[in-house]
Amino acid sequence: MSGLRLTPDCGGIRAFPESSATHRYRRHRRPPARTSPLTSTQNPWADLSADTSGLEALDADLHQLGAIFGVETRARALAGTLRGSLDEVRRRIAREPGREVAEISQVAGRLYVTTGGLADDVLERAGGKNVFADLPGQFAPVSAEQIVARNPQAIIVDDFTAKAKGRKDAIAFLNRTFPTVDAVKKGRFLVIDAAKTGARGSTRPVKGVTEIARFLHPSTSRSR
Repeated sequence: MSGLRLTPDCGGIRAFPESSATHRYRRHRRPPARTSPLTSTQNPWADLSADTSGLEALDADLHQLGAIFGVETRARALAGTLRGSLDEVRRRIAREPGREVAEISQVAGRLYVTTGGLADDVLERAGGKNVFADLPGQFAPVSAEQIVARNPQAIIVDDFTAKAKGRKDAIAFLNRTFPTVDAVKKGRFLVIDAAKTGARGSTRPVKGVTEIARFLHPSTSRSR
């Protein structure tokens, strides 16, 4: 699930344009509760705990965090780097067809899929077509049968452990639970640090866009 991660290297950045994933989310979302009666200008902590529709919210988030940590100058330098990363991904996948993908996670033994919000926006900017985008909200509990029925061509697994064992367990779960799904049969799955898909107030989702784009569209990746 998405979470607030306050990182001192974050800084202000020009607002990113809204994607269609953002528009879908706005149709379904409920108004976020404000964390303070003050505006964000008066109180730099205001609204950072609210949910977000997508990466375009990073502009305001990073501006606030830059003020909180007193790193406005570094923030301006970081802005160019982040813009460049997203622009490069967009350019490289511009002619690629969207790859049907499901993003899944397990919380307290229950299976969830990404349906909207920041994580969905990351998927779309990386060239993915979320097969569960028709469901409301940011995440939805589903059964394994529902995933089998939609038969995604690729699967992304949010790993909350960031450890080798977590990745190994996730792969074992996929092979055990979805042996008939095309993504698993053809080995088209990615286990990714969950912070790279849904950590609000962090630059990691920008890195997530790059990593997922390489996974979904490997032929567009530059040789290293």
